[in-house]
Parts: sequence; C-alpha cells; structure tokens
Amino acid sequence: MIDAKDIREREFERSFRGYDRVEVRYFLKMLTYEFSRFQKRIEELEPIEEQYEKIQGKGADQIVKEAREKAAKIIIDAEKVAANALQSARNEKKQINKTIIKLKHERDKLIHYIQTIINKEKALISQFDVEDEDIEEELNFSDEIE
Repeated sequence: MIDAKDIREREFERSFRGYDRVEVRYFLKMLTYEFSRFQKRIEELEPIEEQYEKIQGKGADQIVKEAREKAAKIIIDAEKVAANALQSARNEKKQINKTIIKLKHERDKLIHYIQTIINKEKALISQFDVEDEDIEEELNFSDEIE
C-alpha cells in the first residue's frame, strides 16, 4: 500500500530527456488506484463519524436514556395505530351487523309474502274443490231424477 512517505520519497530514473515516462505513468496509475480505495473507505466511514460526533461527550447513561425515550415513543405510536385499526374494525363489525339484521328482516318479509300467496292459493284450491263437489252432487242428483 502506498502512503504519503512513499510518494514524497519516490525517485524516478532519469533518461536522456527527463524521467522515464513508463515508470511515471505506472506509478500514477498505482496512486490513482490507492486513492480511489481511500476515497471509498472515507465515504463508508463518514456516516459512522457523524454518529460518533452525535454521541461524543454523552455518557452511556445518557445514550441509554435517549434510546429508551425513542423506544417509548415508538411504542406509543404503535399503540395509536393499533387503537385506530381496532376502532375501524369495530365500526366495520357494527356496519356488518346492521346489514345482517336488515337482510334477516327482508328474508322474514319475503317468507311472510310467500306464505300469504300459498294461503291464498290454498283457499282458491279449496274453493274449487267445494265447487267440484257441488257440481258432482248436482250431476248425481240429476242422474237420480232421470
């Protein structure tokens, strides 16, 4: 791994017209690669450093206290959401029960209506039976007369 000392102390062989170009380019490519790695590492560590700066100067008791406060707030929020969901479910249950009662009432009305029709039909059939009996009696009576 290249460090600042390596860069400062690096010497290139001199050629007739100056430094060896191939050697310089190779060294610069190595520097580029190393600096890229350092940059990535810095980007990974910056959020950690920010977290550290936030808690720096706080004791363990203070950090635990803040964590407990956050946990308590999360619990309160969750309980509110649960209460709202429960109330919504209760309201929906009431609405469903009202609908069931309404449907039962409609069913009972329909049953009563059908029973009324059946009773009227029975009465009509009974009336025809009586008329048939009267006609038979008349026919039998007329047969006797002849």
